[in-house]
Amino acid sequence: MVPGGTRDPTPVVADLPAHGSDASFHAGDQAGATRVARTLAATPYEGPRMAMHTAMGARFPKDAGDAAEGWEFVSPCVGAAAPAAKEFAAAHRKKCDGAPARWAAEAYDAVGLTADAARDTSATGAEREGIAQRLFRTTHPGITRTVSFYANRQVRYETGIHLYRVENGRARFLGPYTEV
Repeated sequence: MVPGGTRDPTPVVADLPAHGSDASFHAGDQAGATRVARTLAATPYEGPRMAMHTAMGARFPKDAGDAAEGWEFVSPCVGAAAPAAKEFAAAHRKKCDGAPARWAAEAYDAVGLTADAARDTSATGAEREGIAQRLFRTTHPGITRTVSFYANRQVRYETGIHLYRVENGRARFLGPYTEV
């Protein structure tokens, strides 16, 4: 484990092969992931190289160069490149004259969830309960995932984690975590 804020991960990362580590996971930003990727590339380490979505972006493959190839990212965002968001992305490009932002499809689903909760509230005559309470009992079949909540009001994560892999200098969508 490399402590947060570490500017030089070399001593810890270079030690991974000696300790038989079978995976590397970076939970920081792109700059830190770049440093770790470059350091790992200079070692005999052969295991998986993974990071949180916080490190996924255009700068990482550009700054890390060849050391970024093969890195995988865990993300709650599908982005416009995912097959499920293909129609949404095309409609967005046509209407807005440009590609949707990374979280646009998830934002679209959040609006759909809110609209479903509002519709259910007025249809059941439960106006006093309000939309905010109804959201947690609403299931919305979104374009990125089916959005629903556990009884404790936490969003269900089973359908909301996706994997990406850096290939040819770009993060490519691999699919939902449960299917990859």
